Amino acid sequence: EDDERNKFALHHADDAGTTANLYLWLNDAVECKIPTFATHQVGVGAIVVNSRDEILVVRELRKNYLPWKIPGGLAELGEHLDEAAIREIMEETGVPTKFTSVLSVRHTHGMQFGRSDLYFVCRLEPVEEVDEDGTVRIPEPVADASEIAA
Repeated sequence: EDDERNKFALHHADDAGTTANLYLWLNDAVECKIPTFATHQVGVGAIVVNSRDEILVVRELRKNYLPWKIPGGLAELGEHLDEAAIREIMEETGVPTKFTSVLSVRHTHGMQFGRSDLYFVCRLEPVEEVDEDGTVRIPEPVADASEIAA
């Protein structure tokens, strides 16, 4: 005869389908304290301001956005915010940057796959090279990126 108290419950499975994590709460006198599996995804956007006080913006391929927006995307599993912001800017614009700070955070529910979303807007600066004569060379953005006055 099955005993309900001795049944394991599924917690989560990995994307590769090779591992399933089960749990069994043993103390019926205490409410189960095992947290649910991942409930949030983390996104990053970046405001990149150069030495001329211009902000780097991109044109989204999809037409559901305004003509220009700040570049950004999702952080990868185990990736730090600063790393994610720098990577996203490089992927979307080809402009090498350095992290300065977090400017704001937005928390939204009911996003992709029914998950909540933590979206961090970061400030980054382009890595500007200085020539021997002191001239600052600013990286040129890719075709669908632009700079607007701050």
